[in-house]
Amino acid sequence: MNVIQNNKELQNLISSMRKENAKIAFVPTMGNLHKGHLSLIELAKKHANYVIVSIFVNPIQFNDDDDFNNYPRTVESDIDKLNSADVDLLFLPSRQDLFPLGTEFATQIHIPEISDDLCGRVRPGHFKGVASVVLRLFNIVKPDIAIFGQKDFQQKLLIERMISDLALNIKVITAPIIREADGLAMSSRNQFLSASKRHEACNLYRVIKEVQYDIHKNFDKFSLLEKNLKKELTKYGFSVDYIAIRSSINLNLPEKGCKNLIVLVSAIIDNVRLIDNILIDCN
Repeated sequence: MNVIQNNKELQNLISSMRKENAKIAFVPTMGNLHKGHLSLIELAKKHANYVIVSIFVNPIQFNDDDDFNNYPRTVESDIDKLNSADVDLLFLPSRQDLFPLGTEFATQIHIPEISDDLCGRVRPGHFKGVASVVLRLFNIVKPDIAIFGQKDFQQKLLIERMISDLALNIKVITAPIIREADGLAMSSRNQFLSASKRHEACNLYRVIKEVQYDIHKNFDKFSLLEKNLKKELTKYGFSVDYIAIRSSINLNLPEKGCKNLIVLVSAIIDNVRLIDNILIDCN
C-alpha cells in the first residue's frame, strides 16, 4: 500500500491509474478504524479497480475543541489494518494541504435545510465542516465512486445533495451498518463508554428496532411514537437529542402514503453521543 502525504505525489499516482482506464473508489475517514470502516473498504473493492482511503481528523466539523482534541489518533494501527485490507493507497493530508490559508477564513460549503436539521441542529456548523472537507478531498482524489456508511445517514444524503448540486461526476454507494453482537452500531465513540454504560447502550438499537412494528399500525401517529420512544430511552439513562421518523428519500416529514421511512436517533449516555437509524420499507 502506498502512503501519500503530498497532494502532488497523490495526483501523479492517480494520473497513472487513469491511464489504465481504471475505476477509483474513495473512502474518506477520520481514522481510528474499526470493522465498520473495513466493511466500507470491502464494498469499495467490489466496485472499483483501485481503492483510496484518506485519514484526516477534520477540525472544522467539531463544535467542541475538547471533542476534537480527544478524538483518537491511531495512524500506525490504522495503516496495519489498511494493509491487511489490501487498500491500494492511503492519503494522509495535513491541515496545510486542505487549508493552505488556515481554517478561519477558508471557503466553506453550506447545504441548506439538510445541514440545519437533526444532527445539524444539535451540532451547529457540523455539516458545513463535513461538506467543506469532503469537497476538497473529492477535488484532490477525483474518484468515480465514494463509499459512505448508512450509520451517518444524514451525512450521506448531504454528500449526495452536494454532488448533485455541484454536478460532480461521482457515484455514492451506501454501506450497511455494522453492529456489535448485541446490536450496538460500531463507532469510534463506543470505546469511551464505561463497562456498565456500554451494556446499557445496546438499548438504543433495540428500542428503535421495535418501533418498526408499530409504524405499520400507526402511520398517522408518528409524533406520539417518537414521544414514547424518547420516554423509553430516557428510562435506560439516555439523554435524547432527537428521535425522528422521516422519509428516507430526503429526511422530510413523511406524507401519507410514504413507503420509504427511516427512524433516526441521537442520544447521549455516559457523556458519549451515539447515533443510529433503521430503514423501514412500508411496501
